[in-house]
Amino acid sequence: MKKDLLIIFGLVGLVIVLLIIGALAQVFPKGQIPTQKTQAKIDNLKVSVEVAKNPTQRAKGLSGRTNLPSDGGMLFVFDREDRYAFWMKNVAVPLDFIWISKDKVVADITQNAQPEPGKTESQLRIYRPAAPILYVLEVNAGLAREENVRIGDSVEFKLP
Repeated sequence: MKKDLLIIFGLVGLVIVLLIIGALAQVFPKGQIPTQKTQAKIDNLKVSVEVAKNPTQRAKGLSGRTNLPSDGGMLFVFDREDRYAFWMKNVAVPLDFIWISKDKVVADITQNAQPEPGKTESQLRIYRPAAPILYVLEVNAGLAREENVRIGDSVEFKLP
């Protein structure tokens, strides 16, 4: 009798776990990783950004996206300063990379990074800042020039 109850409770527990996993798959389809949002401001440039602050979110980045709102972007947050490498793996939208120091100052700008469909990982162009950074702001290509973003500009944002 006790053995039968254990089997029944085990099966009920398994069903509950599978239901939870199924519900999460519906909430976050196709491996999408939930991110928090904040506002970033550099002089006249104001964008609503998703914050990628853990390794999984940073690895995913904007890959798989077919568009990016004109006032949108992604802010990558690292644990320590370094000259982090970025690429356009599975990114379909041309981007500007605004490399930001720990003091929230624009340290470098990479303009108009283009998608590279059909290239293998070893063929993809690697982008790095000229100096160590703690943050990277990715926005639509041309936005940094259009809004006159310059090295040395202060950047404002609050991390969620």
